[in-house]
Amino acid sequence: GKTGNRDIKISARSDGTINVQLIAEKLGGGGHFSSAAVAFDGSNITEVKTALINVLESHLTEATNDAKKSRVNKED
Repeated sequence: GKTGNRDIKISARSDGTINVQLIAEKLGGGGHFSSAAVAFDGSNITEVKTALINVLESHLTEATNDAKKSRVNKED
């Protein structure tokens, strides 16, 4: 949500299957495995949206690669 003239905050919650703490930390925030937040002071929504999409895409790619490695190791 927007809290000030140019301050943007994001909060993230998870059902325990996604570590939102890692995502928030990559954006400069923090928290816990299933609950995290980040604040962007003096940013515009376009910059924040771009940063969030980049981090989510990176996180998804890493998770997909980890899952593939895990399957390969189980087959060995």
